[in-house]
Amino acid sequence: MSFEGLQERLTALQETTSQLQELIDRLHNLTFQPGSVPLGGPDDDNVGTELSAEISQILREEEDELELLQEEVEDIRSGRPGSETEHTKTRLKDGLERLQQELKSLQGFAQLAAQL
Repeated sequence: MSFEGLQERLTALQETTSQLQELIDRLHNLTFQPGSVPLGGPDDDNVGTELSAEISQILREEEDELELLQEEVEDIRSGRPGSETEHTKTRLKDGLERLQQELKSLQGFAQLAAQL
């Protein structure tokens, strides 16, 4: 795959990560009026449960896509030291590393938000 294609996929993952952050914030700030949520009711009807499930699904998909993208970037030949190819590959690897750290952080925030 071309560098442009890999960069587009990385950008798409970064955008999804931003959307994921918004969902986690929504889950964290989710409040209910007393009596608005039936006690002992089915969890399927619970907005918080649905939001948690959506966040978990997106996290899994992002982790899978990130892993595939990392493998594809690793498979690219770097070229000569100091070349544009080497520089571009390094930039992609740095972006992937930052995104991986952000996903780990978001995973922790999501777990905390789900417990509240």
